[in-house]
Formats: sequence, C-alpha cells, structure tokens
Amino acid sequence: MNFLQRLQRKIRMLFRFPLKYKINGVELWLPPEHLLPLYQAKFPLYDRFLPFLAFSLPTKSIVIDVGANVGDTSVPLFDANPSLRFLCIEPDDYYFKFLSKNTANKGGSFVLRKSLISTKSETFTLKGEGGTKTAKTNMEGSMRHESLDSLVNVSISDQISLIKTDTDGWDYDVILSGLNTIKSFKPLIFSEFQLINLSSINSYIEAIEMLREAGYEQAFIFKNVGHYYGSKNLLELEFFLSQQASESLRYKEADYFDILFSGRNNLLIAENSIKRFVEHFITT
Repeated sequence: MNFLQRLQRKIRMLFRFPLKYKINGVELWLPPEHLLPLYQAKFPLYDRFLPFLAFSLPTKSIVIDVGANVGDTSVPLFDANPSLRFLCIEPDDYYFKFLSKNTANKGGSFVLRKSLISTKSETFTLKGEGGTKTAKTNMEGSMRHESLDSLVNVSISDQISLIKTDTDGWDYDVILSGLNTIKSFKPLIFSEFQLINLSSINSYIEAIEMLREAGYEQAFIFKNVGHYYGSKNLLELEFFLSQQASESLRYKEADYFDILFSGRNNLLIAENSIKRFVEHFITT
C-alpha cells in the first residue's frame, strides 16, 4: 500500500466513509475498515475461486452462505451464475446492513438471516476488526444462535448445491450443526479451517469424520491466500491437518486452509472448477 492509499484509508476510517470496491467485476459497498481490498492487492488469488465453482452449480439450486459478512462471497457467485438462489446468514448487525445493501437489487434471489449457527448452548458476543469477527462465548452474551439443520428445516425444501462457511474458527461447529441437511442434500461444502485454540484440530477432525460417514470422499485444499494446494481423501486429510497444526495456532504451510469437500455426486463439478481456476490464473 502506497502513501496515497494509506492516507485515503485513514480518511475513510476517520469520517466513516464506506468504500465502493469491485471484486470479480462486481461492485460492493464495504465498511471503511474492511481489509478485503488490501488482501486482494497483496494476494491476487485471495477469495477468487468460488465464482468458478458457482458457474457449474445446478440451475436454480441453493447456496447457503454461513458467515456471509457483507456479501463479498455471495454477490460475485450470483454474478457468475444468476440462476442460483442464496440463503445468507450473518449475525453481526453492522455487516448485516452492508449485506442488505449489497443484495438489495438482486430480485428475489437472496434471503437474509441474522443468526449465529452453532451446536452450542452458550451465549455469544462477536469480537473482531478489519472486516471480520468471530464468536466469543460470554455469560452475558445475547447473540441468537441456532443449528444449520433447524434453519434449513424452516427455510428450504429445494436442492442445496453448496454450503460455504467462514466463521473464523467455528466452521467445524457449523458443519456439525448441519448433519441432517448434509446427509439429505450432499452439497459441496467450502469451509475455512482456522485454528483458534489447542483443541481446534480435534474439533475439525470430528467434523471430517462426520462428513466421511455421510459419504464425502475428497477434499480440495486451498491456502488462505488463495493458492490451490492439492487434493486428498478424507482419511489423508485428517493426517495432513494433524501434521500441519502447531501450537502457534496456525498451520506449518499457511495461516489457515480453505477446504472444498465433495462426495462422488459432485466430484466432476469440483475437479473441473478447480482446473478452470488454475488454468485461468496461470494464463493471466
């Protein structure tokens, strides 16, 4: 970031001016402190894969975006495949306002839900900065939470083709809360695997075991900066993550991994989407 860019960012933050930012050809309104533009300037592949996947998802199928933030994932996916319908779940009031603004002109393609997805019985508050927040258990927290299964039972009866989760360390819990939904629809699952405490890796392995029992076979691994790392079956993935995890709460080769899970039913969609993604950025 050069001097002028730093100055512009300080002015935006001082006066709380929102930022209009183009991601994958789509303009979005971002909070002034949001770090997405900085990440993508430094790491050109950051958050670039999912539109390639969306292009190949079945017509009129449903994408569930857990931790939708300001819509910076779902809106570009809609642009890549306008037949898709979206259930966007974001618990934070501030980001939810931007999510509402960014999806307002998309017809009836977006349903928004202000909720925190969890299996837990604790109450939560949200903490964070720079355009991202994570849930913290807190005796005085009042954050509403529900399981993914309970939400889907109320909201959805049609085909779910993709579940995307980005909850800054609680993604295993989102997966575990959606066991019935996952077994029923067997969607592709794109999930962040971020370590937030020393027991995180065991929780993620529990979620992987659940997916393996539900019929998922293959995992496609991306580094947090967006580079495709490779694929492994789920047993190999458990060993890989166990070896990668460290006490510094990061992995040896990345701060965190984004992982695409697929059963046999969606394997060609996953493989072909990754092939197009890799070839596109090799040639551009």
